Amino acid sequence: MILIVPLILRIFAGKYVNAMALWPFILVQNLETKESKVTIHHEKIHFRQQLEMLIIPFYFTYLIYYIYFRVKGSSHFQAYLLIPFEKEAYANDSDFNYLETRKWWAWRRYISY
Repeated sequence: MILIVPLILRIFAGKYVNAMALWPFILVQNLETKESKVTIHHEKIHFRQQLEMLIIPFYFTYLIYYIYFRVKGSSHFQAYLLIPFEKEAYANDSDFNYLETRKWWAWRRYISY
């Protein structure tokens, strides 16, 4: 289910976040974002990642990766882009057949240190 909730996104994710997958919802800033096939597909890739990690461990692991890259000296945005879950989603968000062929734990191919 896609919810347009700009205030919630701003409070919990910051002013530059357009969308976020928060199982079982995709939270978006506006109607334009809701209608973006690439953005929604990106978030659906995160849903698959969340399911295979049983949801709560996904968020914990996501946060650990973010903290790790920040401690290594990356800026906020760089750390975000280095998270393997984001790398997988960005690499495949324009391939609308990706989820049909995606192997379980595919995000691990995007791990770098």
